[in-house]
Amino acid sequence: MFDLRTVRNDLERRLKQLQERAHELEEHWHSVGKEDRADWEETAQMREGDGVANALEDHVLEEIESIQRALARLDSGHYGNCIECDDAIGINRMRAIPTATLCLRCAQLQAEGRKRGQALLSHD
Repeated sequence: MFDLRTVRNDLERRLKQLQERAHELEEHWHSVGKEDRADWEETAQMREGDGVANALEDHVLEEIESIQRALARLDSGHYGNCIECDDAIGINRMRAIPTATLCLRCAQLQAEGRKRGQALLSHD
């Protein structure tokens, strides 16, 4: 059985964790530049760390948006329906990826389209 209350609780719990992480990353960016960067090697290491933190922040923000969209679909009664074809996404897929917006067929078609697009770009 697929309990939507449990799904909502799990999504809200994950959202709270991610929002806390986003706040920590925001605090990191406010502290960047306040350190005394003594030498070039240290500066290079810190910039590399900043790149990792930036990528992590992007991932966290994307996941927050994904969860917020899933919660909105729960509210509207469209959770579990494909946004492309409106077919049911499938319980197993929703359990594995609670923020899924596409059924397996549409997800595969989208992935194939991206591959074709990349292949076309590589031939230019």
